[in-house]
Amino acid sequence: MATYLISKEEFVTLYKYGSLHVRKTSCSNGPDMESDIDTLLSQSDVFEYPQERLFLTTEDESSDILEMTSVTGIYPLDSISRRVFECEFNGKIIFNDPVSEGKVNRFLTEETSRLNAQKGIRALFGIFGIQEEPNEAIVEEILKGLSFRRQWKYYDIPLDLRSPWSMLIAYDRYRNYPHNGATGYFYDMIDAFLYGAYPRESLFGFDEDIVRDLSGRIYNDLDRLRGRKFREVASEISSREDLQINTRISEAYGSPFLPALFFFVKDEVRKGGDEFTANSLYFIRSAGEEYPELFSRLLTLIGGFFGYSWIYDRYYEALGMPFVKNRLELKPIQEDAAETVTEEAKPVEDKEKKEKSAPGDLSEPAEEPALERVEPGEEKDGDVVPHQSSVQDEGEETIEDLFGSRQSFTEFAIEVYMRSIAKVTKNKSIREARFADSLSREGTKNELLGIVRSGQSFQLTEMKNRLDPEFSPSQWEIFKGEIMTFNK
Repeated sequence: MATYLISKEEFVTLYKYGSLHVRKTSCSNGPDMESDIDTLLSQSDVFEYPQERLFLTTEDESSDILEMTSVTGIYPLDSISRRVFECEFNGKIIFNDPVSEGKVNRFLTEETSRLNAQKGIRALFGIFGIQEEPNEAIVEEILKGLSFRRQWKYYDIPLDLRSPWSMLIAYDRYRNYPHNGATGYFYDMIDAFLYGAYPRESLFGFDEDIVRDLSGRIYNDLDRLRGRKFREVASEISSREDLQINTRISEAYGSPFLPALFFFVKDEVRKGGDEFTANSLYFIRSAGEEYPELFSRLLTLIGGFFGYSWIYDRYYEALGMPFVKNRLELKPIQEDAAETVTEEAKPVEDKEKKEKSAPGDLSEPAEEPALERVEPGEEKDGDVVPHQSSVQDEGEETIEDLFGSRQSFTEFAIEVYMRSIAKVTKNKSIREARFADSLSREGTKNELLGIVRSGQSFQLTEMKNRLDPEFSPSQWEIFKGEIMTFNK
C-alpha cells in the first residue's frame, strides 16, 4: 500500500484528467498509513491550513505517476476539511474520516511556526546586511514564546516554563497604558519582565502594589515623562542608578530598555497591516541607528515574532531578485557589528564571551536610512523615495521624530508631498504609474496648496507612524514654497 500527500489543486487535476505526476517526497510505502503520515509530513513543503492538502491511498506501490483509478481512499487532514471538501467537490466523492488529526495539527502549529520564525529572523538580518548569525539560544526562547501564544493566555502560562525572553514574545498589552509618547512601552516592559524573570507563585496574583514594590520609583518617573519621545524616556529611566529594576532588566536582557524598544518597534510594524512596509523598514532602521549595540537582538525579536510570512516581499526586493520590479537596499547599520548580549542576558551560559551593553550615544540624531535611488514618481514598494532637499539653512525650524531625532521642516514638507503621490502609483505598472503620477502631481499640489492657503491643519495618515507635528504659520509658508518649487 502507498500513501500520497498532495495539494487540493493537484487533486482537482488528478480527478479531472485521471493522472498526476508526483514528486518522490509526496509518496510513501510504509507498513501502515500511520507510519506513512509521519514520513510525508516530515518531507512536506510548508503549508498553513489543513484544507490545502489531502492524503490518498492506493493498493499498489508508489509511483511517480498517480492514477485516479488506483486510488482506494481519500482522507482530508482534519474533520473541518472533510466538511469543506464535501461542499466544494462532486457530491459523489466519498471523503474518509481523518487519520492522525493530532499529528497534522502539531505539524501545522509547531513545525510551520518554527520554520516561519527562523526564516523570518534570517531574512531580516539579510535585509539590513547583518553578517553575524542570530543567537540560537535567544531564537529557541522566541520559539518557546510563540508556543506560549498558541497554547495559553498570558496569565495561564505555567510558572516553571516562563523565562525572560519567551515572555516578551508571549506578552500583549492588557492595561490602558498611555498611548501618547513612549512611556506606555516602558510600562509594558515592567509587566512582561516581572512575569518572565520572576516566575514565582507570589506574582500569580499580580497587582499594582507588587509592581510598585519591585520597580521602585519608576512608575512615578513614567507618569512624569508621559508624552515624551522614546529617546528621552530611555535616557532618563536607564540612567537612574537608584532604580533596582534597571539592574535586574539589564541582567536579563543586556540592556535596561531593550524590551521597551521591542514593544515600541513591534507596535509600529503592526501599523503597516499584515506585512512589512517600506515605512516599517525605515522605522526599524531608525531604531538601529539610535541603538546599534541592540540592533541584532532587536532584529531577532522582531523577525521571530512576525516571521517570514510578513517579511518575504521586502526580502526578495532587498536581494534584488530578477523577478521583482522594485529593488530595495538598506546599508548595514554597522559593517562589523557583533553580538553584544551580556553573559547574564544570554538564555544559556557562554563563558568565552562577556560583553557589556550600554545605551547608544544620544547626542547626535540618527541618519535617514539609505535606500536605493529611483526617479521621482517611480514606484518603490508602493512608495516613492523622498526628495532630498538642500542642506538645512541655519535657523530653519525643525521637527522631531518619535525617537527625538530632528529633521528640517523643508525636508519633511517634500517627504509629505512625495508620499501623497505614492498612493496613486501603488500597484500600478510603470506606464500606468507614470501617467497617474503626472495627474496626481497637479491634483495633489492644488489640494495641498488649498489647505495651506486656508490655514487648516494637515496630517497625512501614513506619516502618523513617524511624525505628527502641529504646523506653525512659518512652517506652512515653507511647505507652500517647497511644493511650488518642486512642481515647477
